[in-house]
Amino acid sequence: MEIHYSDSTGEALLLGNREELLALAEVIRSGAGRVGLAPVTDAAPYDRGLAVLEVETVAEAAVTLSVEGSSDRFRITGEPRLLDVLAANIEEYGRHADAGNSLDHLHVDYFPDHYYLSPESESLVVSLPG
Repeated sequence: MEIHYSDSTGEALLLGNREELLALAEVIRSGAGRVGLAPVTDAAPYDRGLAVLEVETVAEAAVTLSVEGSSDRFRITGEPRLLDVLAANIEEYGRHADAGNSLDHLHVDYFPDHYYLSPESESLVVSLPG
């Protein structure tokens, strides 16, 4: 699994095969964990690859996806009930994504009054590797 990240836009691309996405959903659902990411040799059109994905439970908080400054860590935080919503979305995508369709992907983006994402959350696209 890889995460490509744009420092200028705060957008991330998570590339993972079905098994990796289903395992990630379980880590998110558990509310705590750390996943080592594969090195990214070419992050273009993003700026760089990240090394670690971390999940942490934060009581009574919407889900926030973030990278702190020049850190190589992608953080997912939030309360368990809302982390479960994100996990279910990633799990559903992982089970049913069309590997033959390069346009098939999952957007995780905040919009006003979003059900589970914090306004501070950065954008994430989840996709099967091309």
